[in-house]
Amino acid sequence: MKHVILFGVTGSIGNYIIKALETLNDVRLTLFVRNSLKLSKEQKEKHRIIEGDVMNYKNVKDALKGQDIVYFGLSGNLDAMVKNIIKAMKETDVKKIIAISSMGIYGASWKATLCRKKDAPGFLNSIMLTVMKPMFRQHRKLADIVENSGLDYTILRPGRFTYDDEISYQITYKGEPELGRDISRKSIAHFVMKIVKAPEQFTNQNISLTKGV
Repeated sequence: MKHVILFGVTGSIGNYIIKALETLNDVRLTLFVRNSLKLSKEQKEKHRIIEGDVMNYKNVKDALKGQDIVYFGLSGNLDAMVKNIIKAMKETDVKKIIAISSMGIYGASWKATLCRKKDAPGFLNSIMLTVMKPMFRQHRKLADIVENSGLDYTILRPGRFTYDDEISYQITYKGEPELGRDISRKSIAHFVMKIVKAPEQFTNQNISLTKGV
């Protein structure tokens, strides 16, 4: 049985993550939330619920005991939050973290775009990625901290979330031009489920995730 704790499941993508992981028979979920009123009755009945503050180290450390995998999908003061979680993971011997960052944190691959390389993101996408970079400083800090944590990690950098009822995605790795723009919440959740199902997949990888072509 894999024990997976989820931080950040009361936002717009949270229900999709929970539903995707519920399809795995060998997974037990713990939902760490500030306010359990944001969870459905069904979620409260099916899963272990911990109310706490992610900035309270004792809350986090106590919640992590006995866990195997951490999912981090929070927003806000990301660097402080993830540092607290990483510290607690090391104290409780939890090895794997799946962290949601954002497309655009590394800017655009203008060299590829201007040279019109086949895998270039395109001129409009390059403008968008250049504009996005300063907007997502916290997401860049998150990725840097997780990469240097010494833990087994997978960082996901999804594009703009949509509510499309589809599972369709393409991946590119850090250092490669990011392709596309959008990604359905359902697709992100499916990819997270794949990692939880086989945690050795995409270990220590930093991945951009956008709608497939």
